Amino acid sequence: MKFARYLEETLVPEWKRAYIDYRGLKKRITAIKEQLAAQKQAAREANRTSISEANSTPLPFSPYRNRRKAAQGEQQQHPETSPTTEVSPVLARGQTYSGTLRTPQPQQDQVTSTPARRTPGGGYGSFALTPPLTGGSRNLYRESGDAPNSPPEMTLPPPIKSISDLRINALPGEDEQAKKTAVTTASPNQARILRTRTNSESALSPRNQRSSVRADNSPVTPRRPRLLSTFSNVRKRSNSAAVSVPVPTTLHEVLETMTPLQVQFVQALDMELAKVQNFYREREKDALVRSALIKEQLNDLKDHRRIFHAYEEQQSGFIVPKAIGKLAAHLSPSRMPWALGHKDDHDDTVGPGPTQSTSRPGVSRQGSPQPRFDPDEYQNAKKKLKKAVLEFYRGIEYLHNYRILNLTGFRKALKKFEKATQIRVSQLYHNERIEPSILSNPKPIDDMLENVEALYAARFEGGDKKKAKSRLRASFKQRSHHYSTFRTGMCIGLSIPAIAAGIYEACQPSTQERIPAWSSLLQIYLAFFIPVVFGLFVSLNIIVWAHVRINYIFIFELDVRTVVDSREYAELPAFLLMTLAYAFWFSFCGLDLKLGPTAWPMAWLVLAALILINPFPVFYPHSRRWILRKSGRLFMSGTRRVEFQDFFLGDQYCSMVYTLTNIYFMGCLYKSNFTMPWGKCELPLWEFPWLLASIPSFIRLVQCVRRYADSGQHLHLVNGGKYGSSILYYALYYNWRNAGSPYDKNFIAWVIFACVMSCYTTSWDFLMDWSLFQRDSKYRFLRKELIYTNHIWVYYFAIITNILIRFGWVFYIPVPGPHPNVRGGILGVAEALRRFQWNFFRLENEHLGNADQYRVTREVPLPYAVDPADLSEDGGDEDDQVRSRLSQKSPLRLSTLRKSPRDRRVTSE
Repeated sequence: MKFARYLEETLVPEWKRAYIDYRGLKKRITAIKEQLAAQKQAAREANRTSISEANSTPLPFSPYRNRRKAAQGEQQQHPETSPTTEVSPVLARGQTYSGTLRTPQPQQDQVTSTPARRTPGGGYGSFALTPPLTGGSRNLYRESGDAPNSPPEMTLPPPIKSISDLRINALPGEDEQAKKTAVTTASPNQARILRTRTNSESALSPRNQRSSVRADNSPVTPRRPRLLSTFSNVRKRSNSAAVSVPVPTTLHEVLETMTPLQVQFVQALDMELAKVQNFYREREKDALVRSALIKEQLNDLKDHRRIFHAYEEQQSGFIVPKAIGKLAAHLSPSRMPWALGHKDDHDDTVGPGPTQSTSRPGVSRQGSPQPRFDPDEYQNAKKKLKKAVLEFYRGIEYLHNYRILNLTGFRKALKKFEKATQIRVSQLYHNERIEPSILSNPKPIDDMLENVEALYAARFEGGDKKKAKSRLRASFKQRSHHYSTFRTGMCIGLSIPAIAAGIYEACQPSTQERIPAWSSLLQIYLAFFIPVVFGLFVSLNIIVWAHVRINYIFIFELDVRTVVDSREYAELPAFLLMTLAYAFWFSFCGLDLKLGPTAWPMAWLVLAALILINPFPVFYPHSRRWILRKSGRLFMSGTRRVEFQDFFLGDQYCSMVYTLTNIYFMGCLYKSNFTMPWGKCELPLWEFPWLLASIPSFIRLVQCVRRYADSGQHLHLVNGGKYGSSILYYALYYNWRNAGSPYDKNFIAWVIFACVMSCYTTSWDFLMDWSLFQRDSKYRFLRKELIYTNHIWVYYFAIITNILIRFGWVFYIPVPGPHPNVRGGILGVAEALRRFQWNFFRLENEHLGNADQYRVTREVPLPYAVDPADLSEDGGDEDDQVRSRLSQKSPLRLSTLRKSPRDRRVTSE
C-alpha cells in the first residue's frame, strides 16, 4: 500500500492538519524530477544540434592518398577535364558515405600498408585520423605552427546512427601516438568515441586479418568486430577514468551543491518538521499535566475506597462507628469534609460538595463531630475516574501513533528525494535535524503508558495487568459484514413488493368499499413508515461519515467495544421495514386472517416495542439500550449536563412531529372503532396534538437553557428562542385549523409567525449549524473548509431544498386541494428528508470544530479537586509548569482530599 494512502487511513482525523504534508512533499519531488528530465532533454537537443552543424561541413581530406601532388593540383584547377571515378569508401560495417567523393583513380604502385608521412605542405597524406564527435566549432586538435607533428584542423564525420557506426576502418599508416594523445586530451564524450574507434582499428590491423588488399589491389571489406567486447571495453575504460569526488560530511555542504528547487524541498521539509515538533511538544506537555492529575486522583480514590469499606463494615456491625474516625484520622477535615462532620463556628453543617445530600447517616448535629459517609459518592467517583483513565490512555496512544507516522513520513520523503536526485542526504538530515528533535525521544510517552496500565490494573482490575491492557487498548476494529449486508438487503428486497402490492390493493374500489377506514389506515401506516425509513437514512449518514473520515464515534461518545458498523446498524430498521410492509399488505389484501384490517398496525407497533426492549442478544442489544437510554434522558433534560448526543437526538425527534401528532388520532380512532373521521377527532381538543407536536421543541428549549446556565454563553438563549418560536407556531396552526375559517385573524397571525419562524430557523441552520456564508472563502456562499470537496454542488442543493422545506407551511394555504392531513403527511416526509441532509453538514461542522481545537478525547470531569502544590515535592521547572497548568485547568468537582507529607508517607507504606 502506498504510504500516502496508509497515512490518510490511519491518521487521527482531528489532527490531520498537524501531520506531515506527505502529498505536498511528493509534489515537490515530482517537480524536481521534471526539472532534471527537462535538463537532460535540453542537453540531448544541444548535442544533436552540434552534431548536425558539424556534419554539414565537407570532409577536408580524401580517404585515398593522391599519387602525385602536381596531378592533384592540376585536377583541382581543371576539374571538368580530369577523369573522375565515384568511389564509396569502405567502413567497418560495409556502409558507404551518402555523398560521392571526386578522387583520382588509384595507381598500381600504391601501397596501402605504408605509414603516413608528413607532406611538404604541412599535412598528412590521404590517410588521416578521424576526429571524435564534438559540438560546434570545437576541434580535438588545434593548429600549432611551431609543433612539428601538429595536424591541421579536422571536421566531424557523418552522423552516427548506431553504436556499430562508431567502429571505423583501421586504415594503415595512422599515427598511434596521435590517437593516444587525442584520447587523453579529449572530453569524456570524445574519449569514449575514440576508444571505440581504437577497438575497431585493432580488429582490422594487419596482425588480425590475412590481407587488406586483393590481388587486383581492390579494397577488402573487413570482418565485423564483436559489439559486446567493444561496448564492454568502452564501459570499463570510462569507469576507470572516473574522478573520485569527496563525499560531503554535513548537510550544509550538500545544500551548496543543490539546485534552487532542491533547496526549496529541504526548506519545506524543515517547516514540516518544525510544525510536527511544536504540535507534539504541546500535546506531550498536556499529557504530562493530565498524567500527574490522574495519578493524584487515583491515590485519592484509594483513600476513598478505604473509608468506603470501613463504612460498609460499620453498617454490617463488624466495626464500631469510632473506627471510621480513627481510619480517617490521617486526613485533615479540610481534605475530607464529606467523611468527617466538621463543625464550624458559624454553621454546624458539613462543608458542601456538588453531589452531597443534606442529611447523611451517622451524623450528629448536636454532639461532637461524628463520621458520616455516602456510598454513592465513592461509586460515582470510581465511575468518573474509570472513564477519565480510559480517555487519557486513548489520547496517549494517539500521540504515540502520531510520532511513529510522522517519523515514517520523513523517512519515506527523504528516500524518494534520494532516488530522484541521487543526492545522499537522508542520513545527514536524520542526524542533524530529526535526531536532536523531541520526536526521537519516546521515553515520556512510553513511561506514561506503563504507569497508566499499572494504576488501572491496581485500582479497577484487581492487579490483573493483562486484563487492564485488554480494556485500555480496546479500539474500533474494522470487520467484514457480509452476513449483515445480506440480511439487510434481503429485508429491504422483500419489503418493496409488499409495499407496492399494498398500495395497489388500497387504491382498488372494492377494497375501499370493504374497508371504510382505508384512508385512516393509510395515514397511520405513513406515520409509522416515516421513522422506520428515516432510520435507514441514518445508516446512509453513517456510511458517508465513515467514508470521509468524520469521527462520529468520538462525537457521539460511543463505546468502541460495542459500537456497530453502518451495515450492522441497518439490520434493525430494515427488519422493522419488512414487518411493517407485510402488515400494510395484510391490511388491504383481503386474506381471511384472524386479525382484521385495523388490527395490523397495532400488532406491528407491539412487535416493534418488543424488539427494542428485548433483553436477548439479538439485534445488537448494546445499541438498542443506547437508543432507549438516550431517548429516556431527553425527558430528564435540565437535570444534568447536556452533551452533543443529547441535543442531536432531540433535533431528530423534532423532525418526527407528524408521527407524534398521529398518536392522538390513533387513540381517537381505535377508541371509536374507526367510526369517527379524522376531522371529528381534531375538533374537540386540539390542545392534545399541539402538546404532542411541541414535546421535542420543549425538550430542546430546556436543553438550551441548561447549556446557558453551565457555560454562560448567550448564544444558547438565542438557540432556545428558535424552539420557543416553533412551539408558538404549532399553537397558532392548530388554533387556525380548529377555527374552521380559511382566512381570518387566526390565519393572519399564523402566517406572520410562520414567516418569522422560518426565517429564524433557516438562518440558524446556515450560520450556526452548517457555518455557511463565511467571508474570504474560496467557495461562494460556503465555509472556508469543507469535507465533501468532491461534491461541492450538494452544498448549494442543500441550501435551496432547506429553504423550500422550511417554508413548506405555504402548502397549507390554498383552499382547494388535498385534505390538510394529506398535506401534513407530504410535509412530514419532506421534513424527514431535510433532517437527513441536515445530519451530513451538522456532523461536518462539529468535526471541523474539533479539528480546530485538536480535540480527540472527552474532557471527563474528575471527582476530586487537586492542589497543584501537592503533585510533586521537587521544585524543578517542569513541575512548576505542571502546577501552573493544573491551576488553570483543574475545576472543583467534588469535595477535596488533601494529603500532608506525613499522610503521603503513611499511604505509601
